[in-house]
Amino acid sequence: MLENLRTAAMFGRVALADRDRADRHAMAVLDEIGMSELASAPAATLTLAGQKRLEVARAIATGARIVLLDEVMAGLTATEVAQMLETLRRMRDSRGLTLVVIEHVMQALMKLCARIVVLHHGERIARERRGDRPRRARALGLLRRRRDMSEPLLRIESLAGGYGAIRILHGIDLAVDAGGATALLGANGAGKTTLMKTLAGVLPASAGRIFFRGEDITALPAAARVLAGIVLVPEGRLVFPS
Repeated sequence: MLENLRTAAMFGRVALADRDRADRHAMAVLDEIGMSELASAPAATLTLAGQKRLEVARAIATGARIVLLDEVMAGLTATEVAQMLETLRRMRDSRGLTLVVIEHVMQALMKLCARIVVLHHGERIARERRGDRPRRARALGLLRRRRDMSEPLLRIESLAGGYGAIRILHGIDLAVDAGGATALLGANGAGKTTLMKTLAGVLPASAGRIFFRGEDITALPAAARVLAGIVLVPEGRLVFPS
């Protein structure tokens, strides 16, 4: 497990070239998510839930500012979903992480996300801002008031894209504030994963623009977006197994 996070620390935004410093950073992240006792275990020996938490930890170890989560709770038991939710909430609140989430576990989404965006056939058809929990609202009230007067962390204008000549996304507009959690809803094939991959730079945008912290990153390659602080946690368990 440690090597997965060491790699993230050395090649992510934090860019800790010294191996010992990278290992200390990695262990701190593992401790924060409650997995430090498994640091020496091969990732292949972890349960499904363990591998998914490891993927989240690796994203955090890069020094991410915004994490794009593609169905990290799919296939988990109710207890494991609760543990993942606690991990995500703790990371969001303690580190000020911004989350964009694709998930079919609706109960989890309602507990985690304050904003819901619905896609259908590659178009945004609805959006709703839900009331935050009172405790979080009190803790972050001042921060929110400051955000209201500033540029969104992530802003998308008329975004289109897909796979080669096959267009999946059609003119999507979206703004994501810093420190919050936004859910992307829609049926299979609605364009949710395609949107995530386009935001991460894995797929190119064919039209429109993507702004991150006020800068146009539409043409920025995927590796450079990780260095900027945008990290995708894909649907599959893409961890180094040994």
